[in-house]
Amino acid sequence: MENLRKIGCVCLILIVSLISSSFGIQPDLGTIKLNPVKQSFVPTEFYIHSVADFREVKGTLGNLVFMDESRNIASKINAKLTGGTINSVKDFFEKSVPINKNLRPISIHITTLKITEDKIGAAQISGAIELALSFYVQKEYGQSTHLLNFRSKGKYQRSGNQTAVIEQVLQQTFSNSLIYFNTYINKEAPSNVKLAKSVKLTFSDYVKQDADTVYYAKARPLIWDDFKGKTSSRKYAAYIYPDFGYNEDITIKDGVVQVAFTLRVFLAKSASWVNPSNQNAYVLNHEQRHFDIQKIFAEKFKDDLKKEKLTPDNFEGIINVQYLETRREIHRMQEKYDDETNHGLNTGQQESWNKFIDSQLRL
Repeated sequence: MENLRKIGCVCLILIVSLISSSFGIQPDLGTIKLNPVKQSFVPTEFYIHSVADFREVKGTLGNLVFMDESRNIASKINAKLTGGTINSVKDFFEKSVPINKNLRPISIHITTLKITEDKIGAAQISGAIELALSFYVQKEYGQSTHLLNFRSKGKYQRSGNQTAVIEQVLQQTFSNSLIYFNTYINKEAPSNVKLAKSVKLTFSDYVKQDADTVYYAKARPLIWDDFKGKTSSRKYAAYIYPDFGYNEDITIKDGVVQVAFTLRVFLAKSASWVNPSNQNAYVLNHEQRHFDIQKIFAEKFKDDLKKEKLTPDNFEGIINVQYLETRREIHRMQEKYDDETNHGLNTGQQESWNKFIDSQLRL
């Protein structure tokens, strides 16, 4: 069987032969019973939540061959499950394995359920049952995620008008689907993001310095040697372009999506410059405060994510949206800082901002 991580379709061939000495025509021609079969396992990762019929033709399972008393004439009759397809299949799954609603809810879509028969002898009939199912895990708000497909074909031979062999093959085929799915989910549950139950975030700061990049660190404030770029304007005393980003390492352990963030608040030395006549502590402080604002919002990004209700299905989208919103907030704050301090020329406002920024920093 193909590795369960690369699920496609699985074809199981079951050949059953049942010979009977009785050829009387049954009163319920074409009606097949699908009786539940107690399985040898108890699910620890799932329960059957619902069953849906997605076949193109839902009114029949196909045609069964029946013989008249002389056994010389064969006729075909529509095959159906007792109680209807959905009710019968749902009853089989729900009664074959226990239901524990503390586990993952699984929906099953019937995409193929078909019986075909042909007369091969005076009173001999050859048949096949084809079954194809799709398994989905139910998510919040009625959504579902596809997990895998199961496909099987069971072959049989029967004599006369006896249908017991059909019921046996049908039961075994549906049992095989349960066994197959249980094996799959037991193996995949600890490490498959589709089956993860929760999300855990951890954060760290990247502070290692390199030749052209300054990474924000409490013990490493800006110095004039960080301003390596060529002066591009005489309007301003100095200029830096701080930025904020992150790396994330996503792993899944014991059904938990673990997202490890490494936050990077940084600036490029080659993009930072100062007019030589303005190299003083006041100007350097003004530029440091731009860097500090970037750090403040990196911390806010952490806090905002911790407040979110993250699930294995939504965490990536929420992280991306929050990151973009944080960048917009940073831009607005940086512009406000420069506007109110007049790029540092308003010493009173600069002092007010110094105090505000210090109160916001958590170092």
